[in-house]
Amino acid sequence: MNIQHKILKIYILVFTSVLLLFCTQQIIIACGGGDDEDIIDYSAFAPEIIEQPQFSPFFFTYAETYPTDPNYNPLGTDEYNLNEWYTFFDNKITKDDLAWFVYSSKPNQIEDIYQSLWNTAKLPDTLAQKSLSNLRLKDEMGEITAYLSLCKNAETVFNKTYYDWYEPVSNDSASAVSFQIPFLKGFIRNKNFFLKHRYGFQLMRAFFFSREYQKVIDFMKMMPKLTAQSGSIYYRALGYKAAALYHLKAYKESNLLYAQLYDEYAPQKLAAYRSFHLLDDSAWNVNIKMAETTRQKESLWQLYGVYSNPLKAMHYIYELNPNSDLLPLLAVRNVNIIETVDLRYPSTIYANEDWNYYNYKRDPFIDSNLIANNLNFDYSQKSQVLKMLHRIIEEGKVPAITPYLVSAAYLHVLSNQYKEANKLCSQALKLSSNSLIINQTEIIKAFILVKQLSQIDEQQELEIVQQMVKVTKTNLAASRAKNAINYLMFILGQKYAAQGNTIKQELCFSSSNTYYKSSDDADAMINFMEQKNHNTFESFILSRYHLNASAVYQIKGIRLLYEYNFEAAILVFSKTQDDDTLYANPFTMRHVDCHDCDFSEVQKTKYTRKTFAKKMLTLKQSFDKETNKEIVAINMFTYANALYNMTYFGNGRFIATSPILWMDDNNYDNLASLKNKYGNYYNCSEALTYYNAAKSITNNKEFAAQCTWAAAKCEQNLKQMEYITWQSAAGGDFEAGTYFQEMKAKYANTNFYKEVLSECGYFCTYITKDTACVRDKWSLRNR
Repeated sequence: MNIQHKILKIYILVFTSVLLLFCTQQIIIACGGGDDEDIIDYSAFAPEIIEQPQFSPFFFTYAETYPTDPNYNPLGTDEYNLNEWYTFFDNKITKDDLAWFVYSSKPNQIEDIYQSLWNTAKLPDTLAQKSLSNLRLKDEMGEITAYLSLCKNAETVFNKTYYDWYEPVSNDSASAVSFQIPFLKGFIRNKNFFLKHRYGFQLMRAFFFSREYQKVIDFMKMMPKLTAQSGSIYYRALGYKAAALYHLKAYKESNLLYAQLYDEYAPQKLAAYRSFHLLDDSAWNVNIKMAETTRQKESLWQLYGVYSNPLKAMHYIYELNPNSDLLPLLAVRNVNIIETVDLRYPSTIYANEDWNYYNYKRDPFIDSNLIANNLNFDYSQKSQVLKMLHRIIEEGKVPAITPYLVSAAYLHVLSNQYKEANKLCSQALKLSSNSLIINQTEIIKAFILVKQLSQIDEQQELEIVQQMVKVTKTNLAASRAKNAINYLMFILGQKYAAQGNTIKQELCFSSSNTYYKSSDDADAMINFMEQKNHNTFESFILSRYHLNASAVYQIKGIRLLYEYNFEAAILVFSKTQDDDTLYANPFTMRHVDCHDCDFSEVQKTKYTRKTFAKKMLTLKQSFDKETNKEIVAINMFTYANALYNMTYFGNGRFIATSPILWMDDNNYDNLASLKNKYGNYYNCSEALTYYNAAKSITNNKEFAAQCTWAAAKCEQNLKQMEYITWQSAAGGDFEAGTYFQEMKAKYANTNFYKEVLSECGYFCTYITKDTACVRDKWSLRNR
């Protein structure tokens, strides 16, 4: 399986910041499709323990970003901008009215309002009661309406709506050029910095969408008194400057700006992350030296760590500033990445993959060789990560120590170092009152308890279930307790298997198709389920098990059918609610199998598994009771038909469908690999025996031919499943065998012979050597 294509669903977005035009309606860009499974469906370590909701999108995930913490609700660019306009109008206009005026109104409506502001009676009826009448209090009202009208006209050029997440936005550069002079004039004539900066920002956008990137960069220098104190307009302008630098491949310069935006301006945090550009080591070292402040260096390193190597980034940030709030994210990313190597078991999406972290990070916007060039530790070896975590713990310089204690404890337990893990858990529980830290610590303690067991007795089972209940009872939204319990059940299943306790092995970690090989296995499970004195642990694993007693009875009955113990099967089906009717009459047989044809036939008698078993028992008993040999032969043939039809090759394969299996394998390329599965489901040997028995006692040549033909079908299927060998070394999908030869030698003068010769292409080819024989008259291609 290709992890990159089958598991990961990376949404590749445009490199530049997704910056919303402040004076327009918001644009929603969406794509359809279901969600892929992710490491968060299996991980037992919750990164939310760091209690930094602002970094939640950057927790480790196979998707582009992690689901945002619901506690993190920063203002968007539109909200920042609206608040700034609200202040500009001295709080004299309600925010609802202002939002309509700035974002939703049309250019002609703005002009109507401006013309009528000084005559309230002339205000449009819909606006008469609005606070917009207070707009006239602003001396710059003419310039304000001119600016907003111009922005709204530019909207379709600057803020092009599109719905295809895969294709990049294509802007009309010629139209963008036409807006440069109007915005430049507005910038020049305005003295009010609030409006001057906004005209300048729009001019930068006009340059950007005209693909004149150097002008964007140069004009930023001409914006007077534009600093962080200027509000959102500063960061939006900075975003366009960064995007222009990116387009000019000035990645070191753009990285500095993106690091600043990532750190300082929440609305552009994700856009800055997506636009960040990794560099090779020599260029990266220069990039770090270009940073003017320690904080900017920290932000650069955190972005580097999220993209590439979180351990390396942790080291450098810690050297720069041990108190940095940018460290914890990298610590938990390290842990979650390591889980992808250590926490593998059959139910995980990455269980059978030859996979590691570096097979995952291959996004097109990352330099392809960067990650390999920056390997300075093996993620499957936890020692270096633990060394860094222990340094942080021992030096005690970080503001909050517990996330590092819990991270180290988890890595120790994954390394089977239980003493060290226990010690760190005790420290974390003493220091923290945070419910998620406590829950994660209890999960680790459950790992310690289960993983170090050699033999499991009843006392240990009691300790295990007590710890598991402690882990799950808090029901915290961010907890990965459910995943942890699933993994621990897998470990317990392995340990019970080593002790020879197959029932508890199955209850802990179900592999039902392997466990329920016979009716005896089902019987053993039923006996266990129906015991009256289960201990707490047994009750716990039974409550988790996906089958109840009724379902196991049904499995038992089906297994008995395929063991041909019909009398016992009848008794079992009497205890179940199994009243499913079979799709076709399993006692009939066509010359050439056509299941769909059988399904469409009107059934005078509809069979369930129970009534099927009853008729099979009646037929079988008749072999000894009936004195008329021809009737016995017919009964044997009918019985053999049912044996054939209840195999994979017959019209009654539904008989084998159970609560644990839909018996309809489609692995036609390698059917023989399945011959040892599911009892006699693929085996026509018993049917062949009774077809031959029927033939041996009949005196009716036509009927004998019919028995021989049915035996030929059995023979072909037995070769397909490799129960008997092909005569030729190469094998194939067909080979004329014993019964084709017998049909030719003994029954060529029968009417039945003529019928099958006209219906079966294989037999026709065998007899006539004509490769143009119709293969299957029931086939759609021949209708």
